[in-house]
Amino acid sequence: MRELVKINGRNERADSWWIAVSPKANVENWQELDKLGALREIMYEGNDENVIEYLESRRLIKTLKWSGHNQNDIDIRKTHLQNFAIEINTGTCVIRLNKDVKSLEISGSTPLKKIHIDHPQEGRLLRIYLDMKDQELPDFNLPRLTDLGFKNVSGIDIQSISSYYPRLRSLRISGVPGNIRNIHMLDKIKTLESVFLHDIFGFRGDDFPDTKQLPDLYTVYITSFPAHAKKTLQEKLKDCPNLHISKARSEDWLEANMNNPFRGWDGREGMKSSCAKTAFNAYKQACSRIMRLLKTRSNDNDFKEILSDFVQSFNKIHEKQILETIEREEVGDVYALLLEKAGHTFDQKPYTGWFDQWRDF
Repeated sequence: MRELVKINGRNERADSWWIAVSPKANVENWQELDKLGALREIMYEGNDENVIEYLESRRLIKTLKWSGHNQNDIDIRKTHLQNFAIEINTGTCVIRLNKDVKSLEISGSTPLKKIHIDHPQEGRLLRIYLDMKDQELPDFNLPRLTDLGFKNVSGIDIQSISSYYPRLRSLRISGVPGNIRNIHMLDKIKTLESVFLHDIFGFRGDDFPDTKQLPDLYTVYITSFPAHAKKTLQEKLKDCPNLHISKARSEDWLEANMNNPFRGWDGREGMKSSCAKTAFNAYKQACSRIMRLLKTRSNDNDFKEILSDFVQSFNKIHEKQILETIEREEVGDVYALLLEKAGHTFDQKPYTGWFDQWRDF
């Protein structure tokens, strides 16, 4: 039987390498976490800035994922963190990084242009991953940035990337789907070693640079992209040592799946096409029912039934198709999206817990 320790009134496994701290499991004394001798990662939801002071004297804790902080100035220069994920919903925010940080992830409602990043090496050996949504990429004044990634992109311009971050080695872009502009300007980033594009459209195969223009290019991974570009891409990049091109999409597919959060299931290895279709239908039905309720007088039980039916659809899918970790997380993300669509017409707090109660996957 695994040893348990009590931390601020809660039982935790003594050998846990990570811990989630939320308003429901509030840490009154951060030193209590020292009972977890193998602790390496903290996921914290709350606004207690003392978490930073605690981390400054804990060399083994390398990862912090922080949401709900409400801070305008976050200084982790004295910590030993290597991975920092921050959700920012304040008006403006300054993030001061230490020299050991390798990965910075930024999400939240604050416009990226209101975020300032202070890095002692101007981005050298740093990877930044941004939740773009409908924003433009700002200049973070990190000309030596090594690795840049984006998710939830609806539109992106390679001209700004090549101008602000000319020494990139790796570029990752994932759309919703998204459109890319000036993809030919990738050839301005001569240091590029890897390019990853997923659900990105609006370009031709002729627009993409070839391996002669990008001599250090070693890995190209393009999935879910315009079908008409496939043949040309394969020809231009045939000398790339690690080339993966898949899921060429027609214009009809793009039109049908533009608003499908489960579009990634279509063509995924090991995923049955019927399950991908069922997942999309469950989403569409839930959206339709929510929209109808928003136009009428409704109550909590109405929304509860809709969301419960949505989860039950995936319980049935799970009987035919084992849903792996990534699929379970995606269903959870779409469940949260449905809550967002419902707005503030009811108390949403219980629903986060009900998701886990309802699901069998």
